Amino acid sequence: MWPFNSSNGRCSRCRVDGISGVLLSQFPNLVLKRNLKFGEMWRCQKCETPWFLTSNRQWIHRIGLEFKPLVAHWNETALDLTLLCLRAATGIGGVRNDWEETVILPCAVTTKNGERFEKAILQVTKTPPYRWYSLEKVRWAWEIAELEGSRFTLPLQVRRASHEKREEAMGFAPTDVQSNDGRSFTLGNASDFFEHEGVTGPNIQLAPRPRKRNVVPFAETQAWFWVDWNDDLVEKITTSAEM
Repeated sequence: MWPFNSSNGRCSRCRVDGISGVLLSQFPNLVLKRNLKFGEMWRCQKCETPWFLTSNRQWIHRIGLEFKPLVAHWNETALDLTLLCLRAATGIGGVRNDWEETVILPCAVTTKNGERFEKAILQVTKTPPYRWYSLEKVRWAWEIAELEGSRFTLPLQVRRASHEKREEAMGFAPTDVQSNDGRSFTLGNASDFFEHEGVTGPNIQLAPRPRKRNVVPFAETQAWFWVDWNDDLVEKITTSAEM
């Protein structure tokens, strides 16, 4: 019998965060509960822990209990962009990750409630918010009143290089850049925004590695706006900015 952790009620297998899809058959207590709009909901027969299987079946991830209401809302709600928001997004351009089934597009957003986020991420995806994110930062496409370019957004070429850079050591995946006035900086991991030493995103470009790296602090995202994956939408926002 698998032991339970008294602090969270999960069995020993359900204490992990994720399992490769190719190993799913080795976890017989995980069973399909129902299909979602993308992917599938599974559950553990031992401790009732819910799990999300990605639509490409690459990973199955444990859903944190605090995220269950968000996953339910994501599954039951159409998360589409208005035509005006789509036009703005195509001019900014997003970075596509087929492994994660997600496109990341940094922008500025004003919500219908009048909130303003200068460092917002439009997340076009097949996955719900089920882990890692700060709950208060999870927002929805239907909340957006206006979407526009952010003065902190890095150029698309820099963002792509940063997101595609392979890790060199313990979360460090450096991309070397420079400002328009010649100063050198290093992005330490996948980056979408830049605000450092008086320099903002549009004034940054890719550069050769300097003698001494100047690693900049990560520019935190203020809010993530979930948008449903649509092949036509993804094609537009990942290619139009290059034209």
